[in-house]
Amino acid sequence: MARLIPDLPREFVVAAQRRRAVEAVAEIAHEFGLAGVTTAAVCRIARMARATYYGIFDGAGDCFRYSFAESYRQVLGPMAEADGDGGWLSLIDTKVEALYTSVAANPLLAELCLVHCYRAPDEAAGSDFEAAVEDFAKLLAVARAQDGQRPIPLVDEHLARAILSLASSRALHGKVDTLVAERRAMTALAAAVYPAVEGDTKRH
Repeated sequence: MARLIPDLPREFVVAAQRRRAVEAVAEIAHEFGLAGVTTAAVCRIARMARATYYGIFDGAGDCFRYSFAESYRQVLGPMAEADGDGGWLSLIDTKVEALYTSVAANPLLAELCLVHCYRAPDEAAGSDFEAAVEDFAKLLAVARAQDGQRPIPLVDEHLARAILSLASSRALHGKVDTLVAERRAMTALAAAVYPAVEGDTKRH
């Protein structure tokens, strides 16, 4: 009898399996911490055989690295892609909104890459909280430069850290419902901080 359902491309199957594994890693880390993320636990939650697990990952370290990188891509990607008009402050507001919307939609993935990263610094390197701070600070600098404003690296970093700290805290404690609305406070903080710093700089 002919098969009614055609074979799916291997790339599609592997991508789906990896996605389930990442979701399992994030769920286990949320419930038990990163120490609870064992191969057996991932296979159980993701409902996959150990042979399947070792067919898509080289081992636990590879699974961790992929999980951090993929969660980072999903959570931080929309922020980098967001665009806006009306000046640098409007653009920052758009990017914060994109970030907070993404965190609210994927709280466990956000918790994984922004919070649990500290328990696996080698595997999470480049896909962790500090990488997010660096990436967001660059976006702040670019937004201001495009609008004729002078980037201030230290202030850019501190503001990025404040914006991301709120996101990671809300994700960790399961309080993401109001996160998107709270972006207004961060935009107001940006509007207040930069003029004050520039004013102090001009006086000295």
